[in-house]
Amino acid sequence: MNLDNGLGGVEASFKNIKINMGDFALEKITAVVHSNNRDIWVITRIFPPGGGSVNDAYLSYLLTSGGLNTTPVVNEIRHIDYVSGIEGSMKISPDKKYLVTAYNNKFQFTLDKQAFDICWFNANTGEIEFLYSIGKWGNGISIQYEPYAVEFSPDSKLMYLTYFNETDNLNHYELFQYDMQYIDDSIQFKQSEIYIDSGQACGLQLARDGRIYGIGENGYGYSSNMGVINRPWERGTACDFQNNALSFGNQNISIFFQNIMLDYLYRFEWEGSCSGTPIKFNPNFINPLQITWDFGDGSPTVTATSPEHIFNAGGEYEVHATVKYYDTTAFMDQRTEETSRVVTVLPSPTPNLGNDTIICEGTQLTLNAGNIPGIYTWSNDTATIAFGPDKYEITVSDTGNYMVRISNSSGCSGYDTIHVSWHPGPQIEEQNLQIQPTVAGGATGSITGLEVTGIPPLSFIWYDDSGNIMGNTL
Repeated sequence: MNLDNGLGGVEASFKNIKINMGDFALEKITAVVHSNNRDIWVITRIFPPGGGSVNDAYLSYLLTSGGLNTTPVVNEIRHIDYVSGIEGSMKISPDKKYLVTAYNNKFQFTLDKQAFDICWFNANTGEIEFLYSIGKWGNGISIQYEPYAVEFSPDSKLMYLTYFNETDNLNHYELFQYDMQYIDDSIQFKQSEIYIDSGQACGLQLARDGRIYGIGENGYGYSSNMGVINRPWERGTACDFQNNALSFGNQNISIFFQNIMLDYLYRFEWEGSCSGTPIKFNPNFINPLQITWDFGDGSPTVTATSPEHIFNAGGEYEVHATVKYYDTTAFMDQRTEETSRVVTVLPSPTPNLGNDTIICEGTQLTLNAGNIPGIYTWSNDTATIAFGPDKYEITVSDTGNYMVRISNSSGCSGYDTIHVSWHPGPQIEEQNLQIQPTVAGGATGSITGLEVTGIPPLSFIWYDDSGNIMGNTL
């Protein structure tokens, strides 16, 4: 922070460091947060010359608090000859499942060279797997549709691609939309293509207001106008592409935006991941008037800025947010945004000790929590009485409240309680007791008049002085 007169800078010894396998990295770089929500994947594409010892590949470098791991995850990919012009976007979908790359390849007139690569992406391992490529083809004689830009709707349901169309001397950018539910099937995905419009649609970039912005070109790689997709979550032309929506007058801007790290563009985020406990939703909408939440579990919608919600079971829930904004141009609250994200809720243990129960004084009761794997903590009103892995049950004989808490390997926990009490003992009333002993060696006598009260059913056993059972009725 002492460099540049206190403005800060990077010390010379910490910059311009050559990175392993980075010699042939050209044009494409992006970054995304690791699935642990702590580290970052830095991803690039290398284009080595054919016939060498290094193959074409996507390289995923892991950046942690300890620095950059300069040994990348190497994901070999099909060979692209670098002739002239491999410009084009490389983006990861907001759900971090897919990576898409554009190659305009101005002087390679084959559909596999002028194409978009569709790949799987693993945010946990940094692995990238090529699925297929798609493109558009004209008359096959010369340069046709040059792939340039790619972007996704914030909910990962739609993908937008931009081609530079040179057929019939049109020489303009064309915007197309694709349905992501079909992306694993190349034929269905291609069939989902919808032409949106032409115009300022290159360099597509999702912004913090939930819109997607594009730039055109004046023939020199620059433009003074921008287009905007106002409703990128809507299918077809309902996405509301507005050409020349913004003008910069005499100022020019490049036909590509710099990549913004995906995780800074999420429309909302959340804290917590376990069922049975509150999960808090934090919006990233800019100055919303109202946010209505649908948590995707059948519960009523909630209108709140930053609500908490409890999911009763683990699973994947698509949480929707409908946002109303104040329109400063029309002076009314007419702009609406709709978006969603899939929230993975981890299952929490659900121990069940049963209903409160009553036992007889001097007897024992076994409490079983349900044979759920995890770390068990058993306690009563005053202290912890048992602790350990998979300690499914304990035996008690005293009255009081008993609780079991189970923590599983995902870090989620659940608990249950039970109250154990004693049956009140029977009361014997002797006020009317009459004892008739045997006389002169007689064999019989009697005891009458005893009155016994208590919770039925009651049982009776009579013993003599020697402990012999003499009867079982009152």
